[in-house]
Amino acid sequence: MNKKVFEDEEYRANDSRGRNAVRSHLDRSGRFSLFPTDVYGPDILSIRMYDSCVVDIFRHEVEVKRGWKDDWPGSWRTIQVPARREYLTNSPYPVILWVLRDDLQKAWCITGDQLQERFLGEVPNKKVPSGEMFYKIPIENCKIVEIGDNGSDFS
Repeated sequence: MNKKVFEDEEYRANDSRGRNAVRSHLDRSGRFSLFPTDVYGPDILSIRMYDSCVVDIFRHEVEVKRGWKDDWPGSWRTIQVPARREYLTNSPYPVILWVLRDDLQKAWCITGDQLQERFLGEVPNKKVPSGEMFYKIPIENCKIVEIGDNGSDFS
């Protein structure tokens, strides 16, 4: 399986702004969130509590889709998640993947149980012309969410 080479510049340009936008959204919706210190761990952990007891914990993975500028194009019938994210299927916590529009105002929310072998398929693209595998998740299985944030800093 071919896969895209890690692009440090792209990562630095998008990672913190995407994570900050999702974290702000989670906190506004009543979920305490934090950035784990393990660089290979989840982007965000969120915790929901009731009466001083932890009710649930979720692992959140965030990416900014730079090519998504306005409304979601009607011809894009799937959301493509790189197969290299397969490790998420082994998470001890439920997983939510966030695919944010470039302006961070909207996001697709995808539950980790959608990373199923039946959705795997090759997706040729300009960075990897052949052989890169993706989970092609039908948009009907995902939820569009208004984020309404500009990625403000949490420092």
